[in-house]
Order: sequence, then structure tokens, then C-alpha cells
Amino acid sequence: MRIIGGQFRGRKLATPAAENKAIRPTSDRCREALFSILGERIKNARILDLYAGTGAFAIEAVSRGAETAVMIDNSKTALFLIHKNLELIYKSTAPSIHPSPPLIVLHEDLRKGVENVLRGYSNVPSNFDIIFLDPPYNKGLAQRTLKDLDNTTYLAKDGLVIAEERSNAEITDEFDTLQFIEKRKYGDTCFWFYTFSSKS
Repeated sequence: MRIIGGQFRGRKLATPAAENKAIRPTSDRCREALFSILGERIKNARILDLYAGTGAFAIEAVSRGAETAVMIDNSKTALFLIHKNLELIYKSTAPSIHPSPPLIVLHEDLRKGVENVLRGYSNVPSNFDIIFLDPPYNKGLAQRTLKDLDNTTYLAKDGLVIAEERSNAEITDEFDTLQFIEKRKYGDTCFWFYTFSSKS
């Protein structure tokens, strides 16, 4: 697995052992397609990466010009991989191009709710331009987390929420403040896109 674009382009990332089925990194192909869709939206964006896994989405975002990225995961293996990948990126980056945007890693259980998790941290943004969630497939966590994000203030008014799930998963498009835009399918992987809507 590699960083596909930006200042870290081509850098290899650490991935879970083959026998570890609990962490399923988004493939390079799917990540490339997703960032192609995001385009210039990623520049200067505040990123929230839920169920961050290897941290590849957040690192890719910062590589492409995001302002800051907050990664949240509860798995000790995932947290090890995130810190390993940050170490790989920073150690292989010349001081002259060392990134200034902070990459914040939080060891938290998202089953407590995003708002409950974030309210205790003063060093994270008050809202985010892009919220990406890639929970374990087929556990209903994408639906649960989208409901959790609905009616919170953590999505900027012109922000975007992207949920990754297995392509045959059932995720509702009916929320109070999240408006479904579209979904994109790439083999067994599917991205659901939502934006903010006050419905007033």
C-alpha cells in the first residue's frame, strides 16, 4: 500500500499481517478513485478519519494539502500501524518539506458516540470539512455512525461525509441533517456520500 498523490506520493505504508482480518485497508485503487472525486476539495480541509485503520486516508489527505487530520480508532493493532506509518512518512521526508499540518491520533471507542469522544479534546477542530468512516464491514457500524453524526455540529455547513461499506450493504439515505448525494461502487467496495442539509 502506498500514498498515491501529493508530497508523500509513492511512500510505502505499513499494513496488517495477512492473517489479521479485523483491519481491512481501503485498496490503493479505491483510495485513488475517492481522492479523484474529492479533487480540490481536499485543499486546506479539516479531516476526521473514523475507524482509521492504517491511517492511509488521513495521511493521503494531508499529503494532498489538507490543513489537519484527526484519526480515531480503538484497535491496538490499528493504532500501532497508524503510528508506524506516521513514523515512516516523517522519517523519509526532508526537513524542508516536512508537513506543518497536525495529524492527531485518538485512541477511542466510537461506540460511545462521536460527540462523546470528541468533546473531551481541546486540540481538535470544532467541525470538519470531510468526515470519512470506514468501519469493519457487515457490522452495521456505518449506519450507526452516520446516525450518530446526524444532528451534530461536527460537519461544516459545506462539508462532506463519506461512508465506506461492502457494496451490498444497506445504508439509509434518510437523515435530518445529512443529505444523501450519491454512491460509487468499486468491486466489493462502495462509498456513500452525504452533505449537510438543514432542511429548514
